[in-house]
Amino acid sequence: MTAASLLYSAAQVRALDAQAIAHGTSGYTLMRRAGETALRALRSRWPTALQVSVVAGGGNNGGDGYVLARFAQAAGLNAAVLAVTPPERLAGDARTAWQDFRASGGQVLAYSAAPLAQADVIVDALLGTGLNSDVRAPIATAIADINASARPVLSLDLPSGLNADSGAVMGAAVRADCTISFVALKTGLFLGDGPEYAGRLLFDDLEVAVPDEPGFTALLERLGEGEIARALPSRRRQANKGDFGRVLIVGGGAGMPGAARLAGESCLRVGAGLVTVASARENQAMIAVGRPELIVHAVDHPDELAPLLQAADVVAIGPGLGRSEWAQRLLERTLTSGKRLVIDADRAQSAGREAAHRPRGRGPHTSSRRGRKAARHRYGGRAGRSHGGAACVDAASSGCSHCAQGRRHAAWHCACRGREPDARDLRARQSGHGGRRHGGCADRGDRRHSGPMRRSVAGGTRRRDGARAGG
Repeated sequence: MTAASLLYSAAQVRALDAQAIAHGTSGYTLMRRAGETALRALRSRWPTALQVSVVAGGGNNGGDGYVLARFAQAAGLNAAVLAVTPPERLAGDARTAWQDFRASGGQVLAYSAAPLAQADVIVDALLGTGLNSDVRAPIATAIADINASARPVLSLDLPSGLNADSGAVMGAAVRADCTISFVALKTGLFLGDGPEYAGRLLFDDLEVAVPDEPGFTALLERLGEGEIARALPSRRRQANKGDFGRVLIVGGGAGMPGAARLAGESCLRVGAGLVTVASARENQAMIAVGRPELIVHAVDHPDELAPLLQAADVVAIGPGLGRSEWAQRLLERTLTSGKRLVIDADRAQSAGREAAHRPRGRGPHTSSRRGRKAARHRYGGRAGRSHGGAACVDAASSGCSHCAQGRRHAAWHCACRGREPDARDLRARQSGHGGRRHGGCADRGDRRHSGPMRRSVAGGTRRRDGARAGG
């Protein structure tokens, strides 16, 4: 696993900085490395740029900006620093960076928006990883000016105003065209609003190695195309579709054919042999016409699911199912099938509420203490609701992280809804670094990414490899 595949919290990155300094690499050396790397990125991305405006704040991120400006000036560019924080208030390595820039003849101006319009590139060096509250003036004003300038923006480490852990916008954030991250990639660049605000993402570890210690275990893991390819093994020439598993998707309630069709198509695209969709009768033709490779059955009564469930290796329930009585009866019938299940977060949430309110001693899963534990496991129960409606993917297994046993399954074993997913819930999953990101099996990713999971379980592949195939 390469360093650029692993994602860390802001606290872990700060600890890496501190450890590097403790082992003999000065903080100012790291700052110089960051400035030099950022300048290379700037010149590679905008090779014709001559006028660079660095908007600098008061911490080490601002110090990185002063170093970049000094190196840019030495390389023959016209570099000026627009100081939002008066440089006389700087301390530590940032103050050293300002003094070196001034000693080299660098121009430091009190911040105003006017010079931004003349810049070929604006460097955002306002805020780093320590932000934990909404930005206020004058930083908020500078962020608004940068965003309104219509000039290319390079952000140092992460876009100012973005939470380094969750990717949330803290009141206002810089919309960068390119971000270069240092030491280790932060989870916030891949969660929440992070991908939209970071633009193209570059990375340099500044020669800081991550130690093999418990405190530095990566929170998230990026999956690349190579890993996805390895997770989908080559097939025998004599193979046929019956050799690669049978998936049943129960969904597509009245007026909602699209989700079930997309879920079925995702299964087909990653190689499931036979994919069957059980939906409301009015959706049968629409789903079949949109993707003729799908086998589509109209289901009016739960008993009609019996032969479909019997033939399936794995069942996914919930995409577009709705919350009608018909949907509830199909859900109950599916949950008693004994099959391995992938449960849509919306269905799991409503099922969890029903399980919680069902009187003790009644219902198929609550006739005993053991039965009630099973119901909490299948539906999410109290733990599911406290976690935003999460439910275990494999209803035939036990020990989900949201059950009393507390053993942690892989992140793709759960679908989370009800709050912004963050590093506690998700493994970041992506192919490349384009505009779209999907984390784990969070709501918007269910239809695209639980398909590979279904295919992998149906075909006998390890769940981890199935999740990798969904990148």
